[in-house]
Amino acid sequence: MQKVLIHNKSADGSAGRAHFKTNEDSLTASVFQLLAYLPKDILWEAIMLTLKKDRDKFPTFSQPQQLVNQEFWPKWNPEKTDNKSFVEPDVFLEFEHLDLIVEAKRFDFRQQKKEQWEAELTAYENEFGQKKDKKLILWALGGINTFASEEVKSKGGSGKSYWVVKSTWTSLLHAVRSILKSFENGPPNEHRLLSDICEAMGFHGFFVGTWLSEAWEPCYEISDSSLDYLTTHQEKYDSQRWLYSIPQTPISTTSIQTLSQWTPHQIQHN
Repeated sequence: MQKVLIHNKSADGSAGRAHFKTNEDSLTASVFQLLAYLPKDILWEAIMLTLKKDRDKFPTFSQPQQLVNQEFWPKWNPEKTDNKSFVEPDVFLEFEHLDLIVEAKRFDFRQQKKEQWEAELTAYENEFGQKKDKKLILWALGGINTFASEEVKSKGGSGKSYWVVKSTWTSLLHAVRSILKSFENGPPNEHRLLSDICEAMGFHGFFVGTWLSEAWEPCYEISDSSLDYLTTHQEKYDSQRWLYSIPQTPISTTSIQTLSQWTPHQIQHN
């Protein structure tokens, strides 16, 4: 279906493309369905690279965790929450020794809410109890206004606190592209899957070209203040069309003639 939309082959043509490009559920399903097909070491690496600031919040495992189950939009028992019918996280990832709830937001406009995290953590306890052999982490993906992780309590009888770790979608894309770069001469199946994830994110409006910062080493970390600026100006930076939003300075014919005649002067050293 993704290829149909990307190549404009759907029955409703451009209208269908426009709808899915900004659709949160379409983005979430497209990316996480493909991620689940990756071998466990690559999937685990993608998650750990995306959440590298929060690695200390994850248990230390001797080997990458195997994904044993993935569920989109599960409907969980809403008892002790403000929800009436059910609580519905976006993605539930069950690994061998870790459960990961993904709460995804399409845009970085401070969409994440602590009340929603509390409801999902409480509903998890309603469904599964407290799994003594597993740690639970909630991943707030997109819609954040700070990278700082938070401890959030469930509203269930346990009153237990869980870590909420955070990232942007662009951080996930950067992690996938980093792994893809190392797979240039690697197994073709993994290479195709990683390429399709990048293509899916590009279709949904994320910039999949090369940022200027990628041309220099070392790469600089994104600070909370940088994130605050980017979320405020999301319409410029969350689209492949962001470059065309920059005001253009007209260059006159005289300026071009002057530049064409310019030659560098040799620097004289004392």
